[in-house]
Amino acid sequence: MKADRRTFLTSVEGVFAGGDAVSKRGMAIAAVAAGKDAAVSIVQYLSGEGVSGAVRPFNSRMGKLQEGEIDIFMDLAGEEGRKEPGTDGGGLDDLQAVTEAERCLHCDCRKPDSCRLREYATKYNAKGTAYKVHRRLFSQQLDHPEVIFEPGKCIDCGLCIQTAEKYREELGLSFIGRGFDVKVAVPFENSLKAGLAHAGKECVQVCPTGALCFR
Repeated sequence: MKADRRTFLTSVEGVFAGGDAVSKRGMAIAAVAAGKDAAVSIVQYLSGEGVSGAVRPFNSRMGKLQEGEIDIFMDLAGEEGRKEPGTDGGGLDDLQAVTEAERCLHCDCRKPDSCRLREYATKYNAKGTAYKVHRRLFSQQLDHPEVIFEPGKCIDCGLCIQTAEKYREELGLSFIGRGFDVKVAVPFENSLKAGLAHAGKECVQVCPTGALCFR
């Protein structure tokens, strides 16, 4: 018996299979994810619809990190070492759980569910590998007390620039450079804290991607 890896529909009519039944990875979390996606296909089948499986949202991956990039991710990670659960089977206590969570390097996107770029890329079936280009080095600005800026996720829409202007920021944000090298930045190479002294919260709210986000 074979199962389609997208819909989980097997060669037997009305039978779906996933997880360890069709995969040798033996990962519990992968099996749970397969069950969730299979449920979508089962609902489609029982409703008399064509079984197409769950819609898989667009994802963009950095791939292999280049020299020095891991150090940038480490800047936000907690300094304490790994916490091991107790031997009584009770797992981590509340403080240990929080400490362990703070070790996260945040290598994911902080706006996976609200990113408009992801939404439209999924809608129009965009392919992140359609064009081969050299990936820019990962960078992030952490000097603002509330806001993080990751230029690599910026699409140069200009909404944050307009918002900073509305708040009459002394420096604000601006388009720097020309052509393919244009970027959004604080003028005169100043800090994000200096550029968004008052408009930081609203800039995060209007940013359509994960370029500007809360700490």
